[in-house]
Amino acid sequence: ILNSSLKDYGVLNYMTSHDDGQPFDRERNNPIKTAELLLLSPGTSQVYYGDESARELIVPTATGDANLRSLMNWNTIETDPKTQAILQHWQKIGQFRANHPAVGAGKHELIASASGVVFSRVRNNDKIIVGMELPIGYKTIPVASLFNDGTLLRDAYSKQTLTVIAGEVSLTNNAAIVLLEELPVL
Repeated sequence: ILNSSLKDYGVLNYMTSHDDGQPFDRERNNPIKTAELLLLSPGTSQVYYGDESARELIVPTATGDANLRSLMNWNTIETDPKTQAILQHWQKIGQFRANHPAVGAGKHELIASASGVVFSRVRNNDKIIVGMELPIGYKTIPVASLFNDGTLLRDAYSKQTLTVIAGEVSLTNNAAIVLLEELPVL
């Protein structure tokens, strides 16, 4: 729909806002998935303060939309390893999005995968492939729809360099996500 009937319109995606009393994942049970859904969606993504660090949205002493304006969780960002991991996840995906206009404005193609969701986005010469909900550990990603054998790719999430072999790349990482970009030819 975004590429057809809505093609002349801009889309703004958000998970939390100061004036929307029905935020996505109000309990902050799934900030990792929230990052992926928001930052890898087509269109513009708005990150409300604290989304990236799972800032509390349910404050016992607050009423109404005051919950949406709770204090920033600076202390947990500085001291809590779980919060730091959440923030790092958001930063990696956010940096990938910032580096690739195709993420928000590219033509979307779903790529078949035996496990998880794999898709590509292309905008002009910017080509990326994203894998989500993948198994932790070893994984193989089909990339032949965009990249030829011998092409060097980088997983921007794990920082691994990969070579396309038989239309695929294989890697082992400790994440359920892969953010593939082509390495520039030197």
